[in-house]
Amino acid sequence: MKKNALSLLVAGMCLFACTKDSNTEDTAPEVKKKYPISVDLTEFIQKTESLDDPGARKTGNGKTGRDSSLRKITDIYYLLLYPPSNYLLTYRHQNIDTDSAHFGEIRDTLYSNENYIIYLLASDTIVNIQRSGDPYYINTGINASGDFVPFKDLFATKIPIRTDTGNMPLQPILTRAVGNLQVEVLDGGLNPFYNISVAVSGEYSQVGIDNLIQGTSGVGASRILYLQKTSSTLFSSNIINTTGTLTVTITAKHKYTGDEIQKVVNGVVCYKNKRTTVTGSMGIPGAAPSSSRDFQVKVNEGWDPNDNNIGF
Repeated sequence: MKKNALSLLVAGMCLFACTKDSNTEDTAPEVKKKYPISVDLTEFIQKTESLDDPGARKTGNGKTGRDSSLRKITDIYYLLLYPPSNYLLTYRHQNIDTDSAHFGEIRDTLYSNENYIIYLLASDTIVNIQRSGDPYYINTGINASGDFVPFKDLFATKIPIRTDTGNMPLQPILTRAVGNLQVEVLDGGLNPFYNISVAVSGEYSQVGIDNLIQGTSGVGASRILYLQKTSSTLFSSNIINTTGTLTVTITAKHKYTGDEIQKVVNGVVCYKNKRTTVTGSMGIPGAAPSSSRDFQVKVNEGWDPNDNNIGF
């Protein structure tokens, strides 16, 4: 009797052990594998900076070397998001001075069989990116007078990626995300007693990165942007608002009397990768008369040559 009871006890323990092992195998979580990805922006940088000239310096690996006198792209930003919440998984910032050895080369490791979104930005200056919440914003600078600091040259792209595609390395071409506004005052330098300023209203102080890439609206257009003076007659700055209209106010003010001559141009539109030129004369006293009202076409190789030209 004792022997039978002992046999039943042993059999029950074996059955319990087998059942436990079977359940463990059935409910074991799937182990996700890591998948390496890489982004190579070196070709984009070289094209943007026109370093494919036959006289450009070559490095030992055959790639075109960086010439400090031809620098343009100085900062690269990599943002990896996990949809649908667009949670920011990875943020990386490369600067040419601190990351010169691998500038433009980005590596990351992600879980396989997952969908992600990559934002890439490249600029000739540091970009102020707000990295909390969704969407992620780019903010313009504000100077001591409370006025906008113009956006610098800025390129961007958005890449949806699934980590089992095997298409590595990614070699994206970023597109210019800003337009350029140029104002040419034909008689601006002909009377030294008059100072010229060009104010623009309607520019954005902040824009979502996704909106920036898709070409939709920004927010916070509440301050004045003063175009930078590049010569006695020419004023120019980059513009982030490439979807709405701008108002351009050109003012000529006498240094001593305070007398002002002002012209306002409404409905000015800028486009991505294009320069909008506003050209005309103010009628400044003492300046040689100018009857020119022709459109002025200014072609810069860094911009689309199909400029948008407006007379005033």
